[in-house]
Amino acid sequence: MRTYTILELNPEAKEKALQSIMNDSIFRGREIDLDWVVEAEQDELEDGLGLVNVEISFSGFWSQGDGASFTGRVVDIPKFMEAIGVDTSNIPDKAMKALDDIYEMYIVRTDSRYFHENTVRFDIEEPFDTELILMSPFGVGDITIDLNDLLGDIGLEAKASEWVKTKSKEIYRKLEKAYNDEFSEDAAEEWADQWEIQFDEEGNEV
Repeated sequence: MRTYTILELNPEAKEKALQSIMNDSIFRGREIDLDWVVEAEQDELEDGLGLVNVEISFSGFWSQGDGASFTGRVVDIPKFMEAIGVDTSNIPDKAMKALDDIYEMYIVRTDSRYFHENTVRFDIEEPFDTELILMSPFGVGDITIDLNDLLGDIGLEAKASEWVKTKSKEIYRKLEKAYNDEFSEDAAEEWADQWEIQFDEEGNEV
Protein backbone atom coordinates (compact mmCIF):
# COMPACT_ATOMS: atom_id res chain seq x y z
CA MET A 1 0.00 0.00 0.00
CA ARG A 2 1.29 3.41 -0.89
CA THR A 3 1.64 5.85 2.02
CA TYR A 4 1.79 9.62 2.05
CA THR A 5 3.33 12.32 4.17
CA ILE A 6 1.11 15.12 5.45
CA LEU A 7 2.42 17.38 2.69
CA GLU A 8 1.52 14.87 -0.03
CA LEU A 9 -2.14 14.43 0.88
CA ASN A 10 -4.94 16.03 -1.09
CA PRO A 11 -6.79 18.85 0.76
CA GLU A 12 -9.67 16.68 1.98
CA ALA A 13 -7.41 13.89 3.25
CA LYS A 14 -5.04 16.41 4.77
CA GLU A 15 -7.85 18.06 6.72
CA LYS A 16 -8.91 14.67 8.07
CA ALA A 17 -5.34 13.84 9.03
CA LEU A 18 -4.84 17.17 10.79
CA GLN A 19 -8.03 16.83 12.82
CA SER A 20 -6.90 13.37 13.92
CA ILE A 21 -3.51 14.70 15.01
CA MET A 22 -5.08 17.64 16.85
CA ASN A 23 -7.15 15.19 18.91
CA ASP A 24 -4.23 12.86 19.54
CA SER A 25 -3.33 12.52 23.23
CA ILE A 26 0.41 12.57 22.53
CA PHE A 27 0.15 15.74 20.46
CA ARG A 28 -2.09 17.45 23.01
CA GLY A 29 -0.11 16.22 26.01
CA ARG A 30 3.32 17.33 24.85
CA GLU A 31 5.21 19.94 26.86
CA ILE A 32 4.78 23.46 25.50
CA ASP A 33 7.70 25.87 25.86
CA LEU A 34 6.55 29.44 26.48
CA ASP A 35 9.84 30.69 27.89
CA TRP A 36 10.47 32.72 24.74
CA VAL A 37 7.28 34.72 25.36
CA VAL A 38 8.21 35.35 28.99
CA GLU A 39 11.76 36.39 28.10
CA ALA A 40 10.57 38.77 25.38
CA GLU A 41 8.14 40.44 27.78
CA GLN A 42 10.76 40.70 30.51
CA ASP A 43 13.20 42.32 28.09
CA GLU A 44 10.55 44.81 26.99
CA LEU A 45 9.73 45.78 30.57
CA GLU A 46 13.37 46.17 31.57
CA ASP A 47 14.62 47.89 28.41
CA GLY A 48 11.69 50.19 27.79
CA LEU A 49 10.21 51.03 31.17
CA GLY A 50 13.05 51.54 33.62
CA LEU A 51 12.45 48.31 35.55
CA VAL A 52 14.90 45.70 36.82
CA ASN A 53 14.59 42.23 38.35
CA VAL A 54 11.37 41.62 36.44
CA GLU A 55 9.85 38.22 37.11
CA ILE A 56 6.77 37.10 35.20
CA SER A 57 4.60 34.34 36.64
CA PHE A 58 1.54 32.74 35.08
CA SER A 59 -0.82 29.79 35.15
CA GLY A 60 -3.10 28.70 32.37
CA PHE A 61 -5.06 28.20 30.35
CA TRP A 62 -8.24 26.58 31.52
CA SER A 63 -9.20 27.67 35.06
CA GLN A 64 -11.02 30.75 36.30
CA GLY A 65 -8.08 31.77 38.48
CA ASP A 66 -5.54 31.59 35.67
CA GLY A 67 -3.64 34.66 34.59
CA ALA A 68 -0.26 36.36 34.49
CA SER A 69 1.45 39.06 36.50
CA PHE A 70 4.92 40.38 37.15
CA THR A 71 7.08 41.91 39.85
CA GLY A 72 10.04 44.24 39.61
CA ARG A 73 11.74 47.37 40.86
CA VAL A 74 11.65 50.80 39.26
CA VAL A 75 15.18 52.13 38.82
CA ASP A 76 14.43 54.97 36.41
CA ILE A 77 11.37 56.77 37.76
CA PRO A 78 11.17 59.49 35.06
CA LYS A 79 11.39 56.87 32.32
CA PHE A 80 8.77 54.71 34.00
CA MET A 81 6.37 57.60 34.50
CA GLU A 82 6.66 58.64 30.87
CA ALA A 83 6.26 55.08 29.63
CA ILE A 84 2.98 54.52 31.49
CA GLY A 85 1.54 57.82 30.33
CA VAL A 86 1.94 60.06 33.39
CA ASP A 87 2.09 63.75 32.45
CA THR A 88 5.33 65.10 33.90
CA SER A 89 5.44 68.34 31.91
CA ASN A 90 4.65 70.49 34.97
CA ILE A 91 7.14 68.80 37.29
CA PRO A 92 10.33 70.85 37.75
CA ASP A 93 13.52 69.06 36.71
CA LYS A 94 14.93 69.25 40.24
CA ALA A 95 11.78 67.70 41.66
CA MET A 96 11.92 64.89 39.11
CA LYS A 97 15.55 64.24 39.95
CA ALA A 98 14.71 64.20 43.67
CA LEU A 99 11.96 61.65 43.05
CA ASP A 100 14.42 59.47 41.19
CA ASP A 101 17.09 59.84 43.87
CA ILE A 102 15.19 59.28 47.11
CA TYR A 103 12.09 57.20 46.33
CA GLU A 104 11.88 53.43 45.97
CA MET A 105 9.09 52.01 43.84
CA TYR A 106 8.21 48.36 43.36
CA ILE A 107 5.69 46.02 41.80
CA VAL A 108 5.16 43.42 44.50
CA ARG A 109 3.26 40.16 44.83
CA THR A 110 0.37 39.99 47.27
CA ASP A 111 -0.74 36.38 46.71
CA SER A 112 1.41 33.26 46.39
CA ARG A 113 -1.39 30.95 45.29
CA TYR A 114 -2.53 32.64 42.08
CA PHE A 115 -0.79 34.72 39.42
CA HIS A 116 -3.54 36.78 37.77
CA GLU A 117 -3.41 40.57 37.52
CA ASN A 118 -5.03 41.11 40.92
CA THR A 119 -2.22 39.35 42.79
CA VAL A 120 0.30 42.20 42.46
CA ARG A 121 0.31 45.86 43.41
CA PHE A 122 2.39 48.98 42.89
CA ASP A 123 4.18 50.16 46.03
CA ILE A 124 5.88 53.47 46.76
CA GLU A 125 8.28 53.55 49.70
CA GLU A 126 8.30 57.07 51.08
CA PRO A 127 11.55 58.58 52.34
CA PHE A 128 11.75 60.25 55.76
CA ASP A 129 12.05 63.78 54.37
CA THR A 130 9.84 64.57 51.38
CA GLU A 131 10.22 68.34 51.29
CA LEU A 132 12.23 69.90 48.48
CA ILE A 133 13.21 73.57 48.38
CA LEU A 134 13.50 75.04 44.90
CA MET A 135 15.89 77.96 45.25
CA SER A 136 15.10 81.11 43.33
CA PRO A 137 18.02 82.37 41.20
CA PHE A 138 17.29 85.85 42.53
CA GLY A 139 17.46 84.88 46.20
CA VAL A 140 13.80 85.56 46.83
CA GLY A 141 10.64 83.57 46.18
CA ASP A 142 12.05 80.18 47.07
CA ILE A 143 9.44 77.43 46.68
CA THR A 144 9.04 74.43 48.98
CA ILE A 145 7.53 71.33 47.37
CA ASP A 146 6.34 68.27 49.23
CA LEU A 147 7.17 65.37 46.96
CA ASN A 148 4.43 63.19 48.45
CA ASP A 149 1.89 65.85 47.59
CA LEU A 150 3.36 66.05 44.12
CA LEU A 151 2.94 62.30 43.61
CA GLY A 152 -0.61 62.54 44.92
CA ASP A 153 -1.43 65.39 42.55
CA ILE A 154 -0.32 63.44 39.49
CA GLY A 155 -1.96 60.26 40.79
CA LEU A 156 1.10 58.11 40.20
CA GLU A 157 0.17 55.23 42.50
CA ALA A 158 -3.33 54.81 41.02
CA LYS A 159 -2.12 55.16 37.44
CA ALA A 160 0.77 52.77 37.95
CA SER A 161 -1.48 50.22 39.66
CA GLU A 162 -3.94 50.32 36.77
CA TRP A 163 -1.10 50.04 34.28
CA VAL A 164 0.30 46.98 36.09
CA LYS A 165 -3.07 45.24 35.84
CA THR A 166 -3.52 46.15 32.18
CA LYS A 167 0.00 45.03 31.30
CA SER A 168 -0.45 41.77 33.20
CA LYS A 169 -3.60 40.98 31.23
CA GLU A 170 -1.80 41.84 27.99
CA ILE A 171 1.02 39.45 28.86
CA TYR A 172 -1.49 36.71 29.63
CA ARG A 173 -3.22 37.20 26.26
CA LYS A 174 0.11 36.83 24.49
CA LEU A 175 0.93 33.68 26.44
CA GLU A 176 -2.51 32.23 25.78
CA LYS A 177 -2.25 32.93 22.05
CA ALA A 178 1.20 31.36 21.88
CA TYR A 179 -0.14 28.32 23.74
CA ASN A 180 -3.17 27.96 21.48
CA ASP A 181 -1.00 28.34 18.40
CA GLU A 182 0.81 25.18 19.47
CA PHE A 183 -2.44 23.24 18.91
CA SER A 184 -3.44 24.81 15.62
CA GLU A 185 -3.60 23.10 12.22
CA ASP A 186 -0.25 24.65 11.32
CA ALA A 187 1.31 23.14 14.45
CA ALA A 188 -0.29 19.76 13.71
CA GLU A 189 1.08 19.84 10.16
CA GLU A 190 4.55 20.72 11.43
CA TRP A 191 4.31 17.90 13.97
CA ALA A 192 3.33 15.34 11.35
CA ASP A 193 6.05 16.49 9.00
CA GLN A 194 8.70 16.54 11.74
CA TRP A 195 7.91 13.01 12.86
CA GLU A 196 7.45 11.77 9.28
CA ILE A 197 4.03 10.33 10.08
CA GLN A 198 2.62 8.27 7.22
CA PHE A 199 -1.01 8.25 6.04
CA ASP A 200 -3.08 6.35 3.56
CA GLU A 201 -4.77 8.08 0.66
CA GLU A 202 -7.81 9.02 2.77
CA GLY A 203 -5.75 10.63 5.55
CA ASN A 204 -5.73 7.78 8.05
CA GLU A 205 -2.50 7.30 9.95
CA VAL A 206 -0.77 4.01 9.16
